[in-house]
Amino acid sequence: MKSYIELIKNLEKYKSINTSLTQLDLSCNQIGDESAHIIGTLLEKSTSLTQLNLRSNFLGFEGAQTIGSALQKNTSLNQLNLSYNLIGDEGVLTIGIVLEKNTSLTQLNLSSNNIGSKGVHIIGTALEKNTSLTQLDMSFNHFQNEGAKTIARGLKKNTSLNQLNLSYNKIGDESVHIIGTVLEKNTSLTQLNLRSNHIGYKGIMTAASALENNTSLTQLDLSFNQLGNEGVKAVASGLKKNTTLTQLDMSFNHFQNEGARAIASGLKKNTSLTQLHLGSNNIGHEGVKAIESALVNNTSLTQLDLFNYIY
Repeated sequence: MKSYIELIKNLEKYKSINTSLTQLDLSCNQIGDESAHIIGTLLEKSTSLTQLNLRSNFLGFEGAQTIGSALQKNTSLNQLNLSYNLIGDEGVLTIGIVLEKNTSLTQLNLSSNNIGSKGVHIIGTALEKNTSLTQLDMSFNHFQNEGAKTIARGLKKNTSLNQLNLSYNKIGDESVHIIGTVLEKNTSLTQLNLRSNHIGYKGIMTAASALENNTSLTQLDLSFNQLGNEGVKAVASGLKKNTTLTQLDMSFNHFQNEGARAIASGLKKNTSLTQLHLGSNNIGHEGVKAIESALVNNTSLTQLDLFNYIY
């Protein structure tokens, strides 16, 4: 532990006389609060550092607040990874303040930080004003329904974000419905990950409908949810008119031949999809034959995943 602290102290001194360091990876070192203060000082002085990885370092909320305060003065950093640090809602507060005014940060990873609805509300509000962030990872937190709603509200005004990861947050149907209404008008988001979020057919209906008119989304992950036949049929209907989506994952969604036939119908008219994942869905021989038939006319699909289907 002492060796890492000494290294960071030396880097701090190094930065005062040298401006060549652009990337710093200190992930998985358990550096804690003490070193966070040193890193904060480094950030305040740095004019060259563009990428900082502090993943899994037991920073806690105090360490996150220190980093956030330093970012208010830093204008060079564009990629920051704070994942797996248990910063919680308190730690997000300063980060949110930074996002409202910062114009250099483009990628932010806050995955696995025990962030609840209060913390996500701060991030969602910041998104309304932020104009630089292009990638945001909020996966594996605990904000559920209410938190996701604030992210959706932020997306209504945000025009810079193009990659959003909300996987493993149990956000449920109501929030996905609101996200769906955003997708109807949003023109910047290209990648959306909603994996494992307790989404059923009622929640996916609006998002599926939005696919008909959305012109920016290229990747959508709906895996490990509960779409069932009805939810998959809605998504398949959206595919018939969508012209931009290239990757779609609906594996582990509890649908059968009925859903597979709907997907086949969508594939006959869709001309943009290149990758489709449908594994572990109780699809039988009849459903597979329907998809096989659709591929005769489809000229865009290059990768099809049907692992673990029922023969």
